[in-house]
Amino acid sequence: MKRTIAISLSSLLLVANLFGLLGPGAAYAQGLIELRGTVIDETNAYITAAPLTLQSENGQKYNVVSDDHGRYRFTVKPGVYTLTVEVEGFAKFTEQIDLTTKPSGAFDVKLKIMLAENVEVKDNSAGVSTDPIRTCRR
Repeated sequence: MKRTIAISLSSLLLVANLFGLLGPGAAYAQGLIELRGTVIDETNAYITAAPLTLQSENGQKYNVVSDDHGRYRFTVKPGVYTLTVEVEGFAKFTEQIDLTTKPSGAFDVKLKIMLAENVEVKDNSAGVSTDPIRTCRR
């Protein structure tokens, strides 16, 4: 009799724990998708404090900043999103991501270094003479 009560009580506690773990909070969590990864440059160095924006097709925006190891994480409802990363000195990164199902792994963002070249042209036409006498004197 004691053994039957102990088994019944154990079974009841197990079922109660399962319902506690899989209750309303778990149903809500199952409806969300996590997108995570690392922001790196072409040499695989971490890019810290990189602002990332994840925008849904209906215009909802989610913003995060990469941590000191370049890591980021979004938790959103399933759907198709556009991920944008803009960091000074790097080319803008934009990519559409299908998050209708759970991603198979991390989505790392590799930013390309943007080379900017400034060329300055000055008008020095006042220093050029067409007078043969002035150009031959030294």
